[in-house]
Amino acid sequence: MIRRSSESFLKWKREAVRETGFSFRRHYGILLAVCLLSALSGGIFAWTGTVRKAALAAAVYFAEGALPSESRIPSLRVVKRLAEGDLDGALEIAEAAEKRILDSEPLDPALSRERGAVASVLNAVETGKPLAEAVGRLNESVKNVRLSFVLVMILPLLILLVLFVSFRSFDVVMARMSLESLVYEKVGFRRFRFFGSFRKWIRVSWIMTVRTIERFITGFTVVYGFVVGFARAMVPYLLAESPDLTLKEAMTLSRKMMEGHKGELFRLRLTFWPYYLAAVLTLGLSDVFFGAPYRQCIYALYYRFVREDAMRRTVPGIEKLTDRYLFERPDAETLAEAYGSVPEKVSRLKVLGSKKGFKSVLLRTFGITWRNPEGLADEKERICLREELRTAVPESEGTAYPDLLVGRKPKKESLWLS
Repeated sequence: MIRRSSESFLKWKREAVRETGFSFRRHYGILLAVCLLSALSGGIFAWTGTVRKAALAAAVYFAEGALPSESRIPSLRVVKRLAEGDLDGALEIAEAAEKRILDSEPLDPALSRERGAVASVLNAVETGKPLAEAVGRLNESVKNVRLSFVLVMILPLLILLVLFVSFRSFDVVMARMSLESLVYEKVGFRRFRFFGSFRKWIRVSWIMTVRTIERFITGFTVVYGFVVGFARAMVPYLLAESPDLTLKEAMTLSRKMMEGHKGELFRLRLTFWPYYLAAVLTLGLSDVFFGAPYRQCIYALYYRFVREDAMRRTVPGIEKLTDRYLFERPDAETLAEAYGSVPEKVSRLKVLGSKKGFKSVLLRTFGITWRNPEGLADEKERICLREELRTAVPESEGTAYPDLLVGRKPKKESLWLS
């Protein structure tokens, strides 16, 4: 085990607090948006745990006979009849429950269940009629009620699984945008498409899904879960820097880089206890609007710290991390050579000007035209230049990450302009 002196870590921590404050204030809006989207993706799947527990509880009730046929929950009775293959019985129960709800008169007319979007949702959940009707329609082709019921129930689970795998890449997106915010002044929402431009979104999502499953399994063992959790802590940042890494390479490199740093990361996380306490007292609001973006900046700086140490130790596999412009700005000569055509294109856009009029707005915004307007070729060139310069100008000035220097192709024009 490689040990590091505490003085080096303390020195880094003092510098990190100062640098994080500057980056946090400059990019608060984009960091907050990314953290909110990440929380939203996590919140969506938090419901799956509730659904799973409810399903298990219902299964126990059915097994123990605690839900007789006279139960006051019609939707569960519908599910039971469908599982038994009795489609007619399920539809009869659902229709009877719906008739009972519509015939009943609430004390307050505002709470009527006869019309309204909310009333429709409540009626569907309570009666289970949409489920029975869906199974009935599918049964017309399958000719097997039980198989139709299973297929209808599996489809939502498959959708949740796809969403779960897709949203796992948000941690990597957060890591990428946090690392860029430490160096560059402009980090826009276009960075959400960073991995899509490399066609690495599926690879990144798959690796992060495996990491999540591993953490869930090892979390049942306190010691092993603690070790594995900290050993894999650098995986999102490694993928953010190098999306070409395979699952084995990312996991192995993170483990080797964290040798001698697990205790440091543990102490670093302990320093956030005031933020966690404030989150509990404010029902999570302080963590959403301050704690999460701030911690993200700190963790990005810590990755730079661990990466520099791994470079000094020549950790095997560290040579795959070659994105130097993620940690330092390119010099003026390099930018001038790569973006030499930008000034000329800016001048050309000024010459073309901005065409006004309703037809131009439709063409520019929606690509709609009912006849060939005058100057269609100029309008096409104007739109293409505007889209290209939107990112090329800040990159040529050194205020945004230079995609062109790492081999990314320029953004293609819209299909309707082709």
